[in-house]
Amino acid sequence: MGQEAGRDWAARWAKRIGENLAALRKERGVSARELSERCEGLGYPIPRSTIANIESGRKRELPVQELAVLAAALNLAPLALLYDSEHMQPVLPNKERTLGEALLWFSGEWLLREDEVAPDYDAWIRLDPSLIAPSNSQDGGIEARRGVAAAERQLGHRVAMRDLARQALHDRDASLDPDGGSSMYRHPSRSGADRQAWEAELDIREAHVASAARVLNAAREWARERGITVEAVPESIRPDYERYGHADA
Repeated sequence: MGQEAGRDWAARWAKRIGENLAALRKERGVSARELSERCEGLGYPIPRSTIANIESGRKRELPVQELAVLAAALNLAPLALLYDSEHMQPVLPNKERTLGEALLWFSGEWLLREDEVAPDYDAWIRLDPSLIAPSNSQDGGIEARRGVAAAERQLGHRVAMRDLARQALHDRDASLDPDGGSSMYRHPSRSGADRQAWEAELDIREAHVASAARVLNAAREWARERGITVEAVPESIRPDYERYGHADA
């Protein structure tokens, strides 16, 4: 059963890549022959027949080298071939994620299994005792500062994820503008009806930023109440900390 699901997932992904390649190639007015010549010019020849097999779905396996060269030949990021504009993406067999999460995962900004291992954000506000040692510990000050540093890293990560999702939405809108420039995640123009889902995704990311800012505020207050001096909040996360946490930075 598991192997069958895996084969089906692999076949559907190969088909989606082929459809994306065909649509993006035609959108740019590039023939299969010309695309093949561009690939050869980049130093990695891909025959016209191979391109035809990819686009038709007959080629079920696509080496990462071919993916990279085809994307470069069309002046695209490889991600544009991997995913389409649907809100939910089958990133693994029996595992779907939103398009925003899929993009974040593939670009290294998010761990796919994060939701299965990371604690609930609001639960961090209660400050797990393992995060910050009791004040009567000899190393209490060190551990408190480590806890603040961990909360700062968490907020920084959430801000980066939010910003990337915001950029993806911007690029998605640009890809629907026939007069717009090239987009990192450019896809063939669709109806645009999925924008509400994209906005909902961005709202979720914003909520995660707010939650992480509250966690950082709680960690800093915990330290201050025990007479422990902490450094100023880093400039990169200060605006979001002041907006959602507390203006003590």
